[in-house]
Amino acid sequence: MYPQLSTHGLIFQLHPKPITGLNMEMVRKDQEYWKKFTGELIGDWITDKTSTTEVCDFADRVFLRKDYQDSRVT
Repeated sequence: MYPQLSTHGLIFQLHPKPITGLNMEMVRKDQEYWKKFTGELIGDWITDKTSTTEVCDFADRVFLRKDYQDSRVT
């Protein structure tokens, strides 16, 4: 990531000078934003502990097989 950018929801925020790092408040806000955003799109089943395999299985079921019966990963 470029040193002048920080997370800001769906886009990045551009700062006039490079930032030294992301503070915990910025990280917490970003995590809350993405949890809410993904929850609205596909449900709130994705967490920090969700495996890559579960996400791929969901993508295969919904996008390849067009199986929309259950919004959760099986």
